[in-house]
Amino acid sequence: MTRDQLFIDLAVKSKLLSPAQIDDCQRLLTQLAENGFALTLPEIVARKEFLTPTQVRLVNMAVRYEEMRSDDLELGAFIIGKGFLAPEKINECLSLQETPYKEGRHFPRLEALLVDRNYLAAPLMHVIRRAREQLDNASAAHRPPGSSPRLQPTRPAIPPPAQLEEALRSAAPPPTPAPGRPAKAGPAPDWRALEAGLQTGHLTVGLRKTKASEDLIVCVLDVEGLLDSHTSKVFDGYIHDLINARAVRLVVDCGSLQYISSAGFGAISGAVKRCRDSGGDLRFCNVPEKIRKVMAFVGLQGLVRSYDSERGAVLSFKYS
Repeated sequence: MTRDQLFIDLAVKSKLLSPAQIDDCQRLLTQLAENGFALTLPEIVARKEFLTPTQVRLVNMAVRYEEMRSDDLELGAFIIGKGFLAPEKINECLSLQETPYKEGRHFPRLEALLVDRNYLAAPLMHVIRRAREQLDNASAAHRPPGSSPRLQPTRPAIPPPAQLEEALRSAAPPPTPAPGRPAKAGPAPDWRALEAGLQTGHLTVGLRKTKASEDLIVCVLDVEGLLDSHTSKVFDGYIHDLINARAVRLVVDCGSLQYISSAGFGAISGAVKRCRDSGGDLRFCNVPEKIRKVMAFVGLQGLVRSYDSERGAVLSFKYS
């Protein structure tokens, strides 16, 4: 099930959208796609004001929770299938997610649970995640239609809109460590691997270092291909590792970027926030006109500075 299909499923079961409204949005979506605009159905729903911004946000949160749970179930199946851990320990950790997941509250991710309980070491967990991403990319084209992970999520019944809103509003970020108690450190990023760039599916990312001034280093990412719902997950993980390695001043060169979906915009938005939270920022340069129009339509231009040239984007850090 795609993200759009999941959004529709949740919105219809919650009686937030009618079939007629969905048909109207899908027709408009097709027309926009024929003219080169890569928008999603939730974006069209919001533009046509069939749902309020709050309702769109809540349904998207519900979609994200479904994706997170499904991703953890797939990760658990991968770990079991490759013999890294016994099924009992995986199921023990997954069971800790069950109640908060069904209630629409924040739940601990499987990776964090396995590391916290010392079932798997953090460096090994990092290797497993990378191995799974590579295997998924290699096998995606050969996966038979309708195939599913070994571990299946039990999807709860979708509550009425009022209950859905109440349940989702209770979702909270992970608790902040108590004062004086240091946060648990993750595995140190492998800078040599990061310098090699990223190649996954139909997306390639190259990494170069340049100077905005004598003592100010900026990392330039040459992005080529498609930043869609599949590649954006890996791209987001790569950006996350860069920021953990203190590469917090980033310029994304979009000159060879052919397509970006809402998932790609989400990955970019998350990267911008993480860079700024770490004292840096993210810039765009060489954005193709077709993608620039979509960025303007979805409001991303108000979030990210965009420059006509790489040099302009790099030097902007000198004066910011």
